Amino acid sequence: MGLLTGRLVRAQAGSVGVPLGWAAVIDGQLPLTTLGNYSYIVGRAWRDGETAELDAALDLLACSQILHVGFKANDRWFVTASLMATIKAQLELQLGKQLTDNELRYLSGAVINTLDSADRNLILQPYIDRSSVNELLFDFENKPNKKFNLQDIPEIVSNNEININEIAKAKAALFWAQAQRGIYSRAMRSAGFDVIAEFTKVDQKLAALGKPNLLTSIFEDIAESRANPGIFRVAAEQFSEHSDLITEWDNYEEQLLELVNKIAEQTDIENAPKIWKAIQKSLHNSNNAPEIEGDAMPPGETGDQVSPSDEMSSLDDETNSDLASIAAYIVEAFEELLEDQPEPSKQPQKAKAGSKVAKTDHAKKDAKNRKLGFQGEQFVVEYEKARLVRTGRDDLAQKVEWVSKEIGDGLGYDILSFQEDGTKFHIEVKTTNGGKATPFYISVNELEVWRDKVDNYCLYRVFRFAKGPKLFVISGDPIIALKLEPMTFRARV
Repeated sequence: MGLLTGRLVRAQAGSVGVPLGWAAVIDGQLPLTTLGNYSYIVGRAWRDGETAELDAALDLLACSQILHVGFKANDRWFVTASLMATIKAQLELQLGKQLTDNELRYLSGAVINTLDSADRNLILQPYIDRSSVNELLFDFENKPNKKFNLQDIPEIVSNNEININEIAKAKAALFWAQAQRGIYSRAMRSAGFDVIAEFTKVDQKLAALGKPNLLTSIFEDIAESRANPGIFRVAAEQFSEHSDLITEWDNYEEQLLELVNKIAEQTDIENAPKIWKAIQKSLHNSNNAPEIEGDAMPPGETGDQVSPSDEMSSLDDETNSDLASIAAYIVEAFEELLEDQPEPSKQPQKAKAGSKVAKTDHAKKDAKNRKLGFQGEQFVVEYEKARLVRTGRDDLAQKVEWVSKEIGDGLGYDILSFQEDGTKFHIEVKTTNGGKATPFYISVNELEVWRDKVDNYCLYRVFRFAKGPKLFVISGDPIIALKLEPMTFRARV
C-alpha cells in the first residue's frame, strides 16, 4: 500500500492519473466503487502485517490501478502502461533477454520523460502504427535533454553514463518501476498483467482506426473531478465486445475476488469506521458486507418480489408506447442492425470452488431482467416484420407470431417467423445491454428444441439494447455453434 498512502496519492488525489477519491479510500472513508472496496479490505488487513496472500492481492490490485494512469494527446486518451508494455516487449525481444530491475527503472524514466516532452511522437506514432520505437530521451533539470537509441539502455546502465536521480520526474520513475513497490513492477509480476497485454492489443487497433480508448470515460471523469462507476463496471461494459480481453478480465477478477475473500475472512471488518459500514449497507444490503457481491442474484433468490403476472401486465402497459419507437428505429437503421458473429473467444477457465464473493454475472443479470427480455423479443418481432416487408412479403409479415407472449415461454423458442419462400422458422431471442461477446444462458429445453428443429431454428442475439440495439444470428447445430459450460445440476438424494 506504500504507493497508495505515499506521495503519489496524497500529492495528486483528484488529478489526472490518480482515481478520484483515493485519499478518502486510504483513510477508510469512502470506498464507493468495487476497486475502492477491494483496496479498503486489503489496506485494512495490511495494518496487521504482510502475508503472501496480501502481497499477491496488492500485485493484482496494481493491474486495476495502473489502468487509471494515462494522458491525453491529439484528442485521444492513452494508458501509460500500454505504451510501456509495448516498448519493454520490443526491447527485450531485441536484446534476447529480460530487463534487470535497474534497466527497467531507466527505461521507465526515459518513457515518462519522452511522453512528457514535445517529442512524445517518438513513442505514440510507433504505438499507433504497431512499428518499432527507435529513440527515447532523458530530460534533465539543469542541462539539455539527451536522445539515445532504445537498444542502448543496458549500456547506459552498466557504464553509469546517466544518474537516474538527476532526470526530471525521477521519483515518478521510482514509484513506477521500483523492484518491490513500483506499481508497474507489481502489476507486471501478477497474473493480471495478461489483462494489460490484451488491453494493449485492442487499444492499438482502436488507435490505428482513430477510435477512442476503452477507458476514456474514466479518464474524462478523473480530469473533471467527477465521480464515476469504477473500472470494474466500466470494463464489464467496454471490454465485452472484445472476446479475448473480456475473458482475461473475467479470469483476473476471479483471482482477485478469491484473494479478497480470504483476506476479508481474516480481517477485523467489525471495527471498520461507521461511515464505511453504512456505505456497505447501502451498496450491498448488508451491515458489514466485506464480501463484495455481484449485481445479480442466482435463480430462486430474489429481493422485493414481483409476480410474473403483475410484471407482464406492467410490461404490456408499456408495449404500445415502446412499439412505435422500436418500429421507427428499425425502419431507419435496418441496414445497420444485423452484424456478423463475434470472433470465437478463448475457452474460459473453470470456476474455482470455495469463493464466497461473486463478481457480476452479466449473463445471469440479463436472464433475470424480464423487462429487457420482453423488449428484446418485441424488437425482433418488429425486425422480422420489417425484413419480410422489405422482401415484398407483407402477407408473411402479418403472420409473424410472438409465441412466448401469446402461448408461454416453454416452447423452446420465442418467435415463429418465415423465410421469403414461406418456410417457417423458429427464433430464440437473447438480449443484453452488454456488448457483442457478452455470454448468455440457454436452457436444456431450448437446446433440445434447437437440435430437434435445427434446419429451421435460429438464435437472435440482441446486444447493446439500451444504447441502440443490434443483433447477430446463430444457426446450425448448437453443440458446434456455441461453447457450452455446465452451470447448474439437478440433484436427488
